[in-house]
Amino acid sequence: MSDDAASGDGYHFTRDLSGTTLWERAEGGDLPMPIEILVQRAPDGRHVFTGIRIGDGTQEITSATLRQIKLSEILAAHFEHFEPIFQMEALLAEVSYPLRPRGRGPGDQALRDFARSYQVELARQPRRAMSAAAKAHSISRATANRWAAQCRQLGYLPAAAPS
Repeated sequence: MSDDAASGDGYHFTRDLSGTTLWERAEGGDLPMPIEILVQRAPDGRHVFTGIRIGDGTQEITSATLRQIKLSEILAAHFEHFEPIFQMEALLAEVSYPLRPRGRGPGDQALRDFARSYQVELARQPRRAMSAAAKAHSISRATANRWAAQCRQLGYLPAAAPS
């Protein structure tokens, strides 16, 4: 039994649902040959590649072949189809958050939405995740940091990794 999905980027993913493996097959897009990927959650909550298998044993793998494998694109396309929290990205991009009067903190739903968009950005661009989430919610980076702290306290985000 397997689960198949095709992304807008032309990548096609196949996940074995028998429970015997965590590896997923990826093909299409700009990939020169099929690859298998292993994705897990890092201690800071980001999803990261922890394994990659390249080729099927029939083609030569060169440095040019390796340069054609764009891991960030594959990771983004992967979560577009397999992680429910990342499926909210398209909806979050359309949501506009009106400016709030001073002194009122964010509501529970705003914090949940912020946590989702922050996790999406962590997967896409870990070094700019807070800035991108702040921009998506029309808040300053300082406010985004406060919201992230609140989200961690409420369990919407995992605890921050020690620096």
